[in-house]
Amino acid sequence: MNDLTKGKEIKHIVRFSIPLFLGNFFQQLYAITDSIVVGNFVGKNGLAAIGGAFPYIFAFTSMIIGLSTGFSILVAQYFGAKDYSKLKKVIYSSYYFVIFVSSIFSIAGLMLSSFFLQKLSIPFEILPDAKAYLDISFGGLFFVFGYNNISSILRGLGDSKTPLYFLILATLLNAGLDILFVVGFGWGVGGSALATVISQAISFLFCALFLHLTHKVLKINIRQFKFDKKFFLLALKLGIPSGIQQTLVGFSMIALYRLISNFGADAIAAITAAGRVEAFVIMPALNFSIALTNFSGQNFGAGLFQRSKNGYLITFLLSSLVSILISLLLIFYGANVIMLFTRDVKVVEIGHSYFRIVSPGYLLFSALVVTNGLLMGAGETFIPMISSFLSLWVGRIPFAALLSRFFGINGLWISIPLGWFLGFSFSYIWYKTERWKSKIVTLDHRV
Repeated sequence: MNDLTKGKEIKHIVRFSIPLFLGNFFQQLYAITDSIVVGNFVGKNGLAAIGGAFPYIFAFTSMIIGLSTGFSILVAQYFGAKDYSKLKKVIYSSYYFVIFVSSIFSIAGLMLSSFFLQKLSIPFEILPDAKAYLDISFGGLFFVFGYNNISSILRGLGDSKTPLYFLILATLLNAGLDILFVVGFGWGVGGSALATVISQAISFLFCALFLHLTHKVLKINIRQFKFDKKFFLLALKLGIPSGIQQTLVGFSMIALYRLISNFGADAIAAITAAGRVEAFVIMPALNFSIALTNFSGQNFGAGLFQRSKNGYLITFLLSSLVSILISLLLIFYGANVIMLFTRDVKVVEIGHSYFRIVSPGYLLFSALVVTNGLLMGAGETFIPMISSFLSLWVGRIPFAALLSRFFGINGLWISIPLGWFLGFSFSYIWYKTERWKSKIVTLDHRV
């Protein structure tokens, strides 16, 4: 556990972010390894099949991670307030949440996978592989949800290092299994999905077992392992807006892929490769945002408002500098990056066009998620939900549908930074009002 209420703000934020970045880096290697192996050994249609399945996997995963945000916020604030009795009740309630929701989502996903892909208008030539990848991924959702739940709890406790070691091991295993299943056994896209699920299961099980044996706060006591309705509902109250926010993100991706599918398998393959790279590109901003949420959560819980604001300004500057550097690299070298996945000239051309148009907007994305990170640390999850709605469903999707009529596929790319600008403007204006201070739960004596 790490007390973030004392010491230099920048030191805590950077130290917290580095292991978090490494953890997410290796976690993203799951997806990028799948795509590189499939793109090079199965072909561009295999790469497009993964892309066709990805929006639904992302939507389901984002929804559950968003809903569980409430537990992470409560963990950070009760730890900051040194209220360990309530802290343990929140943690136990989160375990019940993961078991119940992951079961529902897996069953629903497996029953509806064919329907989902039909609604996305996936090209016929990639449909069987897309369904195989989607079904196997839905079957392993429990391990994804379980690992992310434990990781978010640890972040709330100020510990972003512990899950990293098991994740590195699982990532290396995934790379080996990808090569074995896809290249060695010739199992194609389905083999790639199976490699990912097995690796994620090992990451979750090893992490959970280690924490049970060594970490006092997370150690499960059967007699105390009870469902606490009050804290469960409080966490949901905080998490539902974030869950809706992530659902909006997930369904906006589905809507965007529906528009992209109109341009054929080459376009889907290109956005799949570009999307895998972009997951790494936006990672620093997201990690800084998560670090700020936990930093500010502890400090708000301890009543240190100015310290939380100082953390926001520091995080804003750090994230902006990184975003500018990455944007410049992709504008000039984006084509070389896409060629890691495929040598198909048309796919590389579309992917590089995406980076030239979208990458200057990464600065806006950074500003948006960092501002929302501070608000969520205070327990204000409703405003980030609204900013996501504005960014995606008032900005990105309507503009994408409109601009693609005039500029073709490039019109889809133009809509993305326009949406980020709209979302950031709303969140920043709300931050300046300071009305979010009333959401801090440790200031409410009823809890």
